[in-house]
Amino acid sequence: MENDLFISIPIKNSLHPKFLMLRDNSNFIFHRHLLNEWFSGFQDRDNKIVKEFQTTFHSSFWEIFLFKVFQELNFNVDFTHNRPDFILKSSNLGTEIYVEATVANIRYGGDPESSRTFENISSMFTPPQLIPDFEQELDECIVRYSNSLRTKSEKYKKDYRNCSWVSNQNPYVIALSSYDQVNYGREYIFGIIALLYGMYYSKDNNTFIKKDFIRKKETNAKISLDIFNSKEYDDVSAVIFTSNCTIGKLTALVRSQNENYKLNDVFNLYQDFLDESMRFKVQYTTTESPEILTDGLWVFHNPNAKNKLSVFDFWDRGITQICIEDGKVHMYGNYCTTISRMDITSILTGVVWPEIETKLQYYNEKVEIEFVDFYHGIVN
Repeated sequence: MENDLFISIPIKNSLHPKFLMLRDNSNFIFHRHLLNEWFSGFQDRDNKIVKEFQTTFHSSFWEIFLFKVFQELNFNVDFTHNRPDFILKSSNLGTEIYVEATVANIRYGGDPESSRTFENISSMFTPPQLIPDFEQELDECIVRYSNSLRTKSEKYKKDYRNCSWVSNQNPYVIALSSYDQVNYGREYIFGIIALLYGMYYSKDNNTFIKKDFIRKKETNAKISLDIFNSKEYDDVSAVIFTSNCTIGKLTALVRSQNENYKLNDVFNLYQDFLDESMRFKVQYTTTESPEILTDGLWVFHNPNAKNKLSVFDFWDRGITQICIEDGKVHMYGNYCTTISRMDITSILTGVVWPEIETKLQYYNEKVEIEFVDFYHGIVN
């Protein structure tokens, strides 16, 4: 029998609201089909991913998405061992890469996703300068990312590298997707480049500043930044990252592949690093102007890793890669990077469009998000 994420299984836990929405709402028939297409060929070594998809959702959704991405990148996934999550092999590149998937979830006691309102959805394109609690949101995501990456880094040191099938000569990559607060969809890369490289975005200065740490709000504990300059993380070759991988991603791909799907409209706010006259743009997703699977994915390379990851290992026209070389920031691959996405019922498009135009104008007139020194081209 083919893999089916929506099969009925005996579960004592409550089912996740996003799973229920996908399963029970007839408007999501194309989404269900697409998810099962991603899942095809996935080997559930622990016999738990379907249960987790139905009960906790995000971590398994991310893992299934990554599986599809790795297939599109022509990797063979070795399922003969139960850890790490992905052992990627490429005969063309002569490469073996270990990838461990993780997510940043909402902290205990934080506002749940069920509290998301129309105002939250329509705020996806709000510039940082117009978000009153931008710094609080930024620090929160840094804390959540830090917890997730530290756990997976320690997992490698204490477990994975001692496995007979894991070579300490091959790259180890952590793949992180953010679901850490109600408005995670507008986090862009502000939190991750602060955590990895110490580049902290100041909305007041409209630029990135060097910062070594932040303070955790609840405890005042120090959270280190620029962790790729620490020996503690030299086993981590790179971090794959996105804050845009959720139901909206599915809708964008459905709209891109099916001209008959009209229930929701999808808009992408993106930064065009090569257009100095108009840095920020909005894409209306259709079959004529599609979103591809890898749009919104970043790979951040560790300049001090024991085993470096080549930019060619994850070379794809949708993926943006960042490397630090001689203190300079180099960008490889996709130069039109997704900042945020708005997935909204079509009957409300006329309501939100004037606001989208106003915010886009503000972005282009008053916002600077510049951190790249050299750009090295896009994949054809």
